Amino acid sequence: MFRTVAVVFALAVQMLGLPVPAAQAQPFEGDPLAFGRIVQPVPVRSVRVGAAGTRDMNEPLSAFADTSPMRMAARSVGRLDVLYASNGNKVRHCTAVIVDEAFVLTSDLCLPVEGGIVAMTLVMGFDDGEMPSVAQVYTVDHRPIEIDRETGYALLHVFGAPSLRFGAVRFALRPVLGAQPMWMIGHPVAGPLRIARLGCAATDPAMTQDGLLGHRCDTLPGTSGAPLFDISGPIAVTALHRSGNGPEGDAVAVPIARIIEASPRIARIAREQLRTCQPGPGDDCLP
Repeated sequence: MFRTVAVVFALAVQMLGLPVPAAQAQPFEGDPLAFGRIVQPVPVRSVRVGAAGTRDMNEPLSAFADTSPMRMAARSVGRLDVLYASNGNKVRHCTAVIVDEAFVLTSDLCLPVEGGIVAMTLVMGFDDGEMPSVAQVYTVDHRPIEIDRETGYALLHVFGAPSLRFGAVRFALRPVLGAQPMWMIGHPVAGPLRIARLGCAATDPAMTQDGLLGHRCDTLPGTSGAPLFDISGPIAVTALHRSGNGPEGDAVAVPIARIIEASPRIARIAREQLRTCQPGPGDDCLP
C-alpha cells in the first residue's frame, strides 16, 4: 500500500514539474476525525516522498514468520496517536516502544510544542494491513511523565499493561561502531509495521558532534520514535530515531545511553534489565 501511494505521488509531482521533497522522518500529520481507529486514511497529498520512499528500502513485517527475529523484535513496537488542539483539532502519528508495564518511550518530536494535547492512544500488534482486527488500542495519559527536548525523548504513561501481551524492549548498552548494520522498525505514514534492513547502518563515524547517532536507515513521516536495533549481538534497542532521511545521509537518533543519563526512570528500568539478565556470549544479555 505504501509503495503504491509513494509511486502515485512521485508521478504526480513529476507531471506537475515540481521538485520531489525529501522524506524527513517527522511525525505524520493525519486526519483528526480518524483518531482512535487502527487503520488510518493516508491522503496522497500528505506523503512526502524522497530517496527512501522511491527506493522501497523497507519491508512489511507481515512478510516474516511470527517466530522470526524480525517479528520478535517488533513485538513491543507500536504506533502513538496524538490528538491535540492547535487552530482546531489535529492528530499526529509516531512510533513508540513499550519499556515496562506502565511506560512507553518515544521521540520528543511526537508531542506538539504548540497546542494542548487532548488525548493519546497506543496501537499495538498492527503489523498486517489485511488483519487489523488483531491489533489492540491502549489509552495513554495525555500528560507526559517526562519530556526532554534537549535530550530528545518523551516518556508516557500507558494504561492497561500492554507489556503483558506484547512484552517490553531490552536496551543495548554496547557502543555502536561506524557503519555498523542495524534494523529500524516503525509505523511509516501511520500504516502497519515495517522494517528497514537494506542499507540500514550507522554512519561512519557513528556519533555526531552533538552526541546523536547518525544512521542511513530508510525513513518516512511517522517513524520518529522508531527503535534502532543493535543486531551485532542479542537484538536490543540502541537508539530512538528522531529526524532526517537516512538514505540522504542526515538521519539522527537519540542513543539509549543518552536517555538513561537524562532519565532516572529509564535508568531504573535499565538496571532492572541488567539484574534479571541471563548472561550470553560476550557478557551480553540473552533476549
